[in-house]
Amino acid sequence: MKQLLTTGFFLIVFVSLSFSQDKPAYQLYNQKGKISKYNKMIRDLAKSDMVFFGEYHTNPISHWLQIEMTKSFYEKRGDNLFFGAEMFESGNQLVLDEYLAGFYDEKKMLPELTQLWG
Repeated sequence: MKQLLTTGFFLIVFVSLSFSQDKPAYQLYNQKGKISKYNKMIRDLAKSDMVFFGEYHTNPISHWLQIEMTKSFYEKRGDNLFFGAEMFESGNQLVLDEYLAGFYDEKKMLPELTQLWG
């Protein structure tokens, strides 16, 4: 029995280590089509002034990777990180500008945007 438990334990550890990746839900490739590591991608992209992330709006893996990248960029850039999102249409710009200028708080902004979205 003891030998069975020991064997099972080592089998679980081996399988866990064999399949571990740094961001396992996503496979990354470089511009040459070769598999790339997440940390190398972040290190390279963090040197850029801007990073654009294309996505499908209904794809949760894209959203997950966006938040993971944002966290990683924040670790590298700290308060020097600026984040933009395209989820607001141009017709919402005045409301956003007024909110960012401090004319009113978020509780007022959200109903304004909801009315604009219809």
